Amino acid sequence: MTDNTEAKSVYAVVYQIGKVGSTSIVATLDELPGFTAVQSHFLGEDILKDIIPTITNADVTSYFFKHQLGQFIDNMHVTRQINMIRAGKTPNRLMIISLSRDPLEWFRSSLVQDMEGYAPILHNFGLKNGVPEGAESDVIEGALEKFAEKAADVIETTDGVDALVRTLETTGAGAFRGTAFQGNVQTQKIFRMMLRPFNWFDKHFAVSLGLTLEQMEKTDLGLEYSDDIADYVVLRYEDIATTLRAYLEKMDLPVYDELLRKNDSTSKQFADETKRAMKSASGQRLNALFAQSRYSRAFGY
Repeated sequence: MTDNTEAKSVYAVVYQIGKVGSTSIVATLDELPGFTAVQSHFLGEDILKDIIPTITNADVTSYFFKHQLGQFIDNMHVTRQINMIRAGKTPNRLMIISLSRDPLEWFRSSLVQDMEGYAPILHNFGLKNGVPEGAESDVIEGALEKFAEKAADVIETTDGVDALVRTLETTGAGAFRGTAFQGNVQTQKIFRMMLRPFNWFDKHFAVSLGLTLEQMEKTDLGLEYSDDIADYVVLRYEDIATTLRAYLEKMDLPVYDELLRKNDSTSKQFADETKRAMKSASGQRLNALFAQSRYSRAFGY
């Protein structure tokens, strides 16, 4: 990562959970005069430390090791730049942009993005749970439907998404005892990934930035907050075609003509199969459970 921030006045960090259009936002902002834009999924020394055991774990596949290591290095650069702004060592104004997204759509997009790593895990899970042998695309689609079914069972048994998130934080893998995910570390990781939106703002955004969603002002655009060093905004992914531009105008900053489109997952491996699985009866059952969460209620999903 090249540090070219000295000549620019706004250091914009698109700090988010992933698969919320951040690559497009960064590419768009980085072309505006006075902007340096980067994206990050985790910030701050404490959270960076927590990532190390995940990266170095012997159970992590080579695909995810390389992916996570690259992110780790990039996020160290971003954390250092934020620290420099907060310490007054650079004249840049900090802008933090974050986004929410419909949780089932987020799960679908996240699966497709890293399907190269997930496909072997899902294949084995499907065969162990009654999906018949056949063409790989059929097995993956069947496995995803079965995953959604079994995940919904766990959520219902644990009295909802929010209760399950709390249970996982306190009991860890014990929450999977007696379920289709017991003893399978890799499918448990997919399950935990699925739940990431529901506590990301509590465990990452608030911890890294010292700012909770409750402290931010609700506006027509989303959630906003400003202090002497930084401007913060949380937008809905579904609305960024209009709200991001409107926010820049409101802050009296340069604006773009059209949001650039980057990293579209619709053409990736098993994208259609994943979409159909999420629209199946099992997928929609999962969607209904997601809709009852605090996250979904807060952002209107």
